[in-house]
Amino acid sequence: MHGSTGGDGMHFSTGGGGGMHGSTGGGGGMHGSTGGGGMHFSTGGGMHGGATGATGGMGMGMGGGMHGGATGGGTGAAVVSEERPAVVTEPAPVNSIAAGISVVGDADADTGDYSEDLGVRYLYYSYASYCAAGDLSLWDCRWCLPTASDALTDITYVSDAKTNSAGFIGYNAAENAIVVTFRGTVPTSLQDWIDDLSLSFSKTAFSTLPSGNVHSGFLKCFTALRSATLSAVNSLRNSYPGAAVYFTGHSLGGAIATLAAVDSILTWGISADDVSLITFGSPRVGDSDFATNAMNLLSSNSLRIVNDADVVPHLPPQALKFHHIATEVWLRNGGATVCNGSGEDPNCADSLLIALSVWDHVHYYGYFQQC
Repeated sequence: MHGSTGGDGMHFSTGGGGGMHGSTGGGGGMHGSTGGGGMHFSTGGGMHGGATGATGGMGMGMGGGMHGGATGGGTGAAVVSEERPAVVTEPAPVNSIAAGISVVGDADADTGDYSEDLGVRYLYYSYASYCAAGDLSLWDCRWCLPTASDALTDITYVSDAKTNSAGFIGYNAAENAIVVTFRGTVPTSLQDWIDDLSLSFSKTAFSTLPSGNVHSGFLKCFTALRSATLSAVNSLRNSYPGAAVYFTGHSLGGAIATLAAVDSILTWGISADDVSLITFGSPRVGDSDFATNAMNLLSSNSLRIVNDADVVPHLPPQALKFHHIATEVWLRNGGATVCNGSGEDPNCADSLLIALSVWDHVHYYGYFQQC
């Protein structure tokens, strides 16, 4: 697969042909162009998941572009390989995949806040948001956990056509928990969204905080869903007094969930002790002031899970004054590292010289994000 050439600046292109496939997998890795003086990346002819995965690695070429493949580009700087192991393509009981992952923690981190069972369970909820509204209302979709301890009832689907945003709210009786899930970017628009993130710098004040600006596009999506989401949450809180509220989402859904969790404490009348946030592959949502204020509200009830070299958590770039919230959990080499409380732990995902994997973005815990 080969992407296009391009001009100066940072650019992502879709290259030619194929779509997104999650069955047998493709042979090639990701190839960028050799063109102009900027930095160019591409997903080539589409993304291929499945049993064999992508075989090509990545390397920095000498001509100024990025070249995928087994050998990379000569004497350039090494970057993360796109070679991937076999992928589980069908949902399985939560405990079956979690049992194989080890957990380590930063010296300043509390590993007790993260478990693989928790991560995989909320990944399923996040992936379920990509499924059809009718299937979700019946809790009968590919990622709809059927067991009594995980199943959701009283489901409300929320959506906004103008921003193409969506999500659902449901109740977990076993945990006495309200689960608020926001959908990420639909697969057919994923590359365009990554393009936008790589260059976007527009920020807007998050008015309910004393200080801090957030990405204007994320705020627009959240604002479009806020009223319907708040109504559904309030209805469930009235029906199930004392229920905790968990906000979750993958990709763009993680950014929306972050804004919703903060807003729920500030304006929805929910105690911070009852709010938890668990996201997967979330981009940076706002600046350092926003991140600091958000963490002061959420305390240790926030987990931001990053899969290996997933490209999206590195966008928008820190150079544009964006900053992640904590606590990062970095999945890599069959393990999970609970990172420090800075939001930008230099020993976790930020330690990668270049992280450009779209594959990792749609394969959390080895599961291909497809409904």
